[in-house]
Amino acid sequence: MEGIEVKVQKRAFPSRGRARIHTSLLSDLAVEEGGSIEIAAGEKVVKLGAFADSMVAEGVVRMDPEDMKKLGVENGATVVVRRVTPVMEKLKKDTRGTTEKISKGASDVGGKVAKGAGSAAESVKKGAGSAAETVKKTVSKDKKDKEL
Repeated sequence: MEGIEVKVQKRAFPSRGRARIHTSLLSDLAVEEGGSIEIAAGEKVVKLGAFADSMVAEGVVRMDPEDMKKLGVENGATVVVRRVTPVMEKLKKDTRGTTEKISKGASDVGGKVAKGAGSAAESVKKGAGSAAETVKKTVSKDKKDKEL
């Protein structure tokens, strides 16, 4: 997930583990009030609870100074904010994908079995015909031998 670039501002009232963002950003990220977001600066990432605040300027995230320190950023730095997909949502998506794969695989196997059964039936039919011919020839030969 790519995320949205915003500027960091130090929160006036420190509150570790929480980020204040403009209401529109919460909607853009499809995050519910109190839901988790990731804030990334380069290789460093912190997960925080997201809280809407109409007093926060658009394009800004307000963070606790300790959270800023963990991220290695100063006031005014540019960071990327992303939605953290809840575990249940991930499980539902993964389950749906697995179910689709199993259904497709079962369908493929069913088709292969049907094709294989048809091919086997043809082989049995040919083999039976060939065996019948062999028996006829043998019986016919035995009959001739007895007549002589």
